[in-house]
Amino acid sequence: TVLMHTTSRNFSTRCARYQDDTPDADVYTWWQAVPRLRNEAVLSHLGLLQREGRIRASAEAVVLFDESHGPDLSSLRRLHRHFRWSERVRFDEFALCLHLLPPGHPDRRWCKRARGIFTVGGLDVAQLVQ
Repeated sequence: TVLMHTTSRNFSTRCARYQDDTPDADVYTWWQAVPRLRNEAVLSHLGLLQREGRIRASAEAVVLFDESHGPDLSSLRRLHRHFRWSERVRFDEFALCLHLLPPGHPDRRWCKRARGIFTVGGLDVAQLVQ
């Protein structure tokens, strides 16, 4: 899991289990990878850290949802009412995927997921703590 720590002029990344190494940060961002990384579990963890005073009161969670992926869509439906802001982002890299992977390549089956819509949603961690 990658958590991003931002400041006014730079950022850093940490590659570790978020439960073991969550830095204080302005913004936390990820997209879930069920079953090992679930949005609700990460948000609950951030809320706990905030209640304990280990992350700042102004922390924001920015979560990405692939609308064509069942677990993401279910999570989006549960969490959307908590968004302070959101943006739908259309993408289409299908032709590029087919171009880069020759016919018969085993990963070419994933090209069908190279187009669609992501929703990006921002949540105030403090709102989740209340």
